[in-house]
Amino acid sequence: MTNEEKSKQLALKKAFKQQEKQAFIASLPMQVDDFHDLFENLDVKLSDEPCDHTLAHTEAFLHQQELPVQKVIFWLNQHGGCCDCEVLGNVEEKFENLQDALTVVCYTK
Repeated sequence: MTNEEKSKQLALKKAFKQQEKQAFIASLPMQVDDFHDLFENLDVKLSDEPCDHTLAHTEAFLHQQELPVQKVIFWLNQHGGCCDCEVLGNVEEKFENLQDALTVVCYTK
């Protein structure tokens, strides 16, 4: 494989990863900042008491912030967040390294 072919392959791989990130962001039922706020809230709540394997803290946060509870819960369940600790353990990591994609995709409520 030539250097030019390698460069093209790397560029295609990078473009594909960018498209995946953009599709993920487009699928979100609320803004990325709201997710970050949810994760911070859960960090605090779960440091005080163990997870009861429900989404009680998540639901309370969503209601308090007047966010679309059912849409968000459905989305979280689809992405491995079936209880508060799984939201942190499985969903939060999906938000790492999204910053470059956020400059391309705009979310509207």
